[in-house]
Amino acid sequence: MHAQTLLLLAAARGVDLSHVGGTSSKTDGTAARRRRTHEERELGVEVVESALGRGSRVYRRPTWTHQELALAARGLPPLHFLAARFSIAGDHSGYWRLWEALDFWALKFAQRDGWKPLVTGRAPCDARGRPTGEGSPHFYLPKLAQLVLDEDAHAPLFAAAPVLYTAYVDCEDDVWTRLIEPRFCLLKAKFGAWVSMGAAAIQRRLSEQ
Repeated sequence: MHAQTLLLLAAARGVDLSHVGGTSSKTDGTAARRRRTHEERELGVEVVESALGRGSRVYRRPTWTHQELALAARGLPPLHFLAARFSIAGDHSGYWRLWEALDFWALKFAQRDGWKPLVTGRAPCDARGRPTGEGSPHFYLPKLAQLVLDEDAHAPLFAAAPVLYTAYVDCEDDVWTRLIEPRFCLLKAKFGAWVSMGAAAIQRRLSEQ
């Protein structure tokens, strides 16, 4: 999902992310030093500014270029390589391949742990926010797989507006907290393992060159 779609999704829930630009920006303001990502901290990668100044925008080279990743990925399992490219290098060309794999694991976890495949959506409301009926059941596992990827790609937006989680899956807040969030975290951990294993292998090979 594109960032602009997430903005519209938040606006539909009454959250205007244009007013939290500072929170949703990794630069934390013009030309400011951004915080290192979790992967960068784990790998000891420092954030280096290419330009400094009150009126200048900063270009930051990706942790690894696509060419460097490709050279270091020989023999790496495809999912680990795609996950590292997606999460660290910002290459989303493998988005739907990763989604298929996460959707497969969501179904596998559902079978193992007895998850119900349907969740009841939010009740429709009138202009004053009063419920006018009951929510409709819908399949949520494919959305959960997509949410893992979109949260990774747009983490600052989700941090700025946590309401995006329930809006994304279309469920009540208590249902998200009690049932869906633990399942999301399990699936997110699976994706994180792919990223970590891919990053570790790539970093090791890059350091040997």
